[in-house]
Amino acid sequence: MQAIYKDLYPSPESDPAEEDVLVQKRMEVAKSAPRLEREKKCFTAVNEQAAKEREEAGVKARDFAHALPVGCRSKCQKLG
Repeated sequence: MQAIYKDLYPSPESDPAEEDVLVQKRMEVAKSAPRLEREKKCFTAVNEQAAKEREEAGVKARDFAHALPVGCRSKCQKLG
């Protein structure tokens, strides 16, 4: 988010019209930030709940690699 926002600032050579467009884009990003933060928190909560359920069921993360199809398993092993 910070990198995107940084790109929305005018350079010293920018003309006023370009500066106005960048201000509008910064406003759009700023308005969407709370929604994105809520979505991130929801996603994190769901992942944490799923991890807790897997742990309670005795499923280890490494068990998922063995359950994958052969093509996926070899790709995952290559990626580390």
